[in-house]
Amino acid sequence: MASVKIEGLDQIVANLRALPAAIAGKGGGPIRQALFQAAKLIRDDARARAPVDARSDRVGPHLRDQIIMKRDPNPRAVDNAAERYIVTVKYKAKKYTNNRKNRRRGLVGQSYQNFGDFYYWRFIEFGTSKMPARSFLRAAFEANKAALPNITRDALATGIAKAVQKMART
Repeated sequence: MASVKIEGLDQIVANLRALPAAIAGKGGGPIRQALFQAAKLIRDDARARAPVDARSDRVGPHLRDQIIMKRDPNPRAVDNAAERYIVTVKYKAKKYTNNRKNRRRGLVGQSYQNFGDFYYWRFIEFGTSKMPARSFLRAAFEANKAALPNITRDALATGIAKAVQKMART
């Protein structure tokens, strides 16, 4: 997977951190809104690319309905980022039960991801030994990675301008 290098964002982030709390505050400020717009683009494209069961008897949620974006509650833990959004398939965190097998393995109280009926999304995304990968999440990122810096830059500029206007009024 190729990576995208955005030059100048480090200086922008440093400048934002030096600004008052109204601009780079605890709620994320313009950075949060800019990353939200970028994640939303990838999420919507991934939903469009996700395979859909064509059978007419399929009722209820489809895989595309389970693709979500979520704000990382602790972004500094991964790469010391100020904000981070993740595009993924919806899951529930469940805890290992207190039984003999889990006590022996030392898993009691730890949590794991439960995707419910949509556990198969990983098989589609990454493939198996008998099935080639038909990625939809990675393909959505690859298709939109050239537009992400522009979306982020525009949303940051708009958000900063609004925050400056708001500060000027008070």
